[in-house]
Amino acid sequence: MIDSSLAVTSKNLRVNFNDVSVLTDISVQFLPGKLIGLIGPNGAGKTTLLRSLIGLVSLVEGSVSIGNKDVQAWSKASLARHVSYLAQGQRVHWPLQVERLIALGRLPHLGPWSQHGCEDRSAISDAMSFADVTSLAQRTVTTLSVGELGRVLLARALASDPAVLLADEPVGSLDPGHALQVMRVFQDLAKSGRTVVVVLHDLTLAARFCDRLVLLKGGRLIGDGRPKEILTPRNLSLAYGVTATINEKDEQLMVVPWEPI
Repeated sequence: MIDSSLAVTSKNLRVNFNDVSVLTDISVQFLPGKLIGLIGPNGAGKTTLLRSLIGLVSLVEGSVSIGNKDVQAWSKASLARHVSYLAQGQRVHWPLQVERLIALGRLPHLGPWSQHGCEDRSAISDAMSFADVTSLAQRTVTTLSVGELGRVLLARALASDPAVLLADEPVGSLDPGHALQVMRVFQDLAKSGRTVVVVLHDLTLAARFCDRLVLLKGGRLIGDGRPKEILTPRNLSLAYGVTATINEKDEQLMVVPWEPI
């Protein structure tokens, strides 16, 4: 059963690496029911923020809570049952069958020495369907293309049926058709009451699918709001150093970076 109360909140977050500030004074709340895009240029701190939200990064200042509990107060087992983190550029170096790899997503829900039951098998099947990897089920993971592997790893994250899903550039290696399909999956997950945060570089995908965008630059929060409020010529110039063609048609926002400034 999904716990729809699991908002994720950071307050006055500050993270340093080797005494260099990577995130500074980040206060943001990610609420269930909305697809939230985390955007910004390379080195803006997007990955560090995602990792901070699940306690994988030490904080210099501030706090992170999931639901009403500090992230550090969650047991690892409980956190794994409620939160899935899809890291950027993951690799698999052992020749597992695809379906067996995806089944690993159910481990947090199994007791010691337990076998997969009907609910687990259903979750695995649904995850493969959502990520469009059913046809790959019998393949060996090491034979997959980068894009195919990305979808398989997404299926593993979905198999755990998380209340919170954090995905770091999940469509970066996908062809346009699968990128659209995966974004629809994230959109549907958010509508079902989950908290879904996705790091994106494709601003048109962000505009089309996300309910809200959080814009970072240089480790600081410079925008937080609806896509139309965030994807403005001023913000694109400030964050990315580009001019852009912004076209609104049939209430759909399209953003095409055009020239460096």
